[in-house]
Amino acid sequence: MASISGFWAGTYAYPNDSAPSVNFDCEMQQSGGVIAGQITESHRPGQMLLAHINGQISGSNISFFKRYKTADSNYRWGISYVGEVSAKKDKITGIWRAGGRQGTFEMYRDAGQLVGAEVRETSLETNR
Repeated sequence: MASISGFWAGTYAYPNDSAPSVNFDCEMQQSGGVIAGQITESHRPGQMLLAHINGQISGSNISFFKRYKTADSNYRWGISYVGEVSAKKDKITGIWRAGGRQGTFEMYRDAGQLVGAEVRETSLETNR
């Protein structure tokens, strides 16, 4: 596999376990050294958040920026991710940063498909 395009499942953790880890699903597309995609995640039951990602990949190094698509002021910040892609391109691990905080993340290639998933956006406006 030369590309990281496809479905990924992952988890990100907060520093010092200050909050529960969050599971997420990601659909990523790679075109040359550019990556883009979207992430869905749930922080609590009944809440599904959508975020867009844009970034770069060079060799095994990957970096991307995640921005939530919501009107909820608790999720108005952007988050940067920097990591390393495994040689088999089936695992990505690294660090996320938002403001003065940082934590870890890991993603694994997911052969499954998103079937019947519904994501509700809380606003039609997108902050860019």
